[in-house]
Amino acid sequence: MATTFGYTKDELSQLMTLRKKDALDRLQEMGGTDAIVRGLQTNPTTGLSDSEAELEGRRTVYGRNHIESDPPKWFIALALDALSDKVLLILIGAAILEIILGLTVSQHKDTAWVEGAAILVAVLVVVLVTAFNDWTKERQFRGLQTKLESTQRFSVLRNGEIKELQPAEIVVGDIAKFKYGNNFPCDGLIISGFDVAINESALTGESMLIKKTPESDPFLLAGTQVMEGGGTMIVTAVGENSQQGIILMLLADQDKEEGKSTYCEWYQVAVWSNAVKGLGTKSSHIARTTVPFR
Repeated sequence: MATTFGYTKDELSQLMTLRKKDALDRLQEMGGTDAIVRGLQTNPTTGLSDSEAELEGRRTVYGRNHIESDPPKWFIALALDALSDKVLLILIGAAILEIILGLTVSQHKDTAWVEGAAILVAVLVVVLVTAFNDWTKERQFRGLQTKLESTQRFSVLRNGEIKELQPAEIVVGDIAKFKYGNNFPCDGLIISGFDVAINESALTGESMLIKKTPESDPFLLAGTQVMEGGGTMIVTAVGENSQQGIILMLLADQDKEEGKSTYCEWYQVAVWSNAVKGLGTKSSHIARTTVPFR
């Protein structure tokens, strides 16, 4: 299977990193969207087959549409993080000094250490409460993340039928249908569409809606949302090879070097923003029930 595809994982992933004219020039060098459809051995009308052997072969070559998250921190690690607060460190130093002075120079050595010990106990309580709160929030977030991933669906053509699949089931070469309100779980190229406008602010920071057409700008990125129109796309990159996945992996590598939680915080914001956008989409759709869906 690996030798039959016309394009490698890196070629397709690198294509999606380019923007504007550079991206279009590169796409033309690769033969255009139609050539990529043929190179990925898919049918734009019927999509891929449901053969598990074929789907698994594509996952082997192009990766799975899943990004492994860091394992949850142990409670002791959260406690050490809380203990690194500068104010608490100052209090600990002051408490130790108070105990030492109380036991050495104070006239009431039997009771002079009590104030310092009380400060240490207070610090311990603060650390434990903070660590417990962080531990609880992390468990709640991971539960929300799992729930969102299990309930999200995307329309994909398999054997000529439209099926609602979880993002993890999508593979490179899938033909997918998208419409107003959808969040893209993968990168892809528009095959056909009408009045497509995408909100890319979650990924690129661009606040303006980006018009997409097969001719002028066919590039669809994971983590962005359809705000107008709809159409058909071919999936070109999934999981860690999608643009959203590349950003997440870079942040994860940075965290390992700096010992910070930027990746978790960014991913938390991404999941919550997608959830809020989804709720907003539903509310907007309800408010506009008198307008025919395009």
